[in-house]
Amino acid sequence: MDVPDCFPGEIAIGGRITRTQWERMVEAETWLASFDPVTKRDESGMIDFDGHLHLHDPDAAWGHFEELERVLREEGIPYDRNANAAYEYDGEEASFRPGMDGELVAPGGQDGGGIMVEAETVAGYLARGLLLEEVLAEPEAPNGLTLVCLRRDQPLPPFEFVEGDDVG
Repeated sequence: MDVPDCFPGEIAIGGRITRTQWERMVEAETWLASFDPVTKRDESGMIDFDGHLHLHDPDAAWGHFEELERVLREEGIPYDRNANAAYEYDGEEASFRPGMDGELVAPGGQDGGGIMVEAETVAGYLARGLLLEEVLAEPEAPNGLTLVCLRRDQPLPPFEFVEGDDVG
């Protein structure tokens, strides 16, 4: 097994989360144990200004939260993740929304600097006079543009803890 390179990563989690889902999340990411999902208070300031549960790890393996992300996808809990560029690795942006088959990943900037798409790619579409929605309808639409639209059309909802096991 390869030993991972570790560099900064952050993840924002939103949506309605039940106690059972929360317990699975804590098993996957022990940092969450210090957070009270009912009062949304802790010592680390995990709720950001947009109401998302926000984790930052300066030494995340590959800048990811692999086990936590797996649990979130299995439970249908939306998230946005940024892995900083480090060493020979490019930055990476990833998002998941309920109903997706897996997370959508695209190159990203440093410190959550945004999704990156090659200028030549964008210029090619602009030269053809295509609207963004037409670009996305093409089978070869770049992940970066698709991710921009996902975040625009399905923004990450605020984190909300729901007592019991029904998120309905």
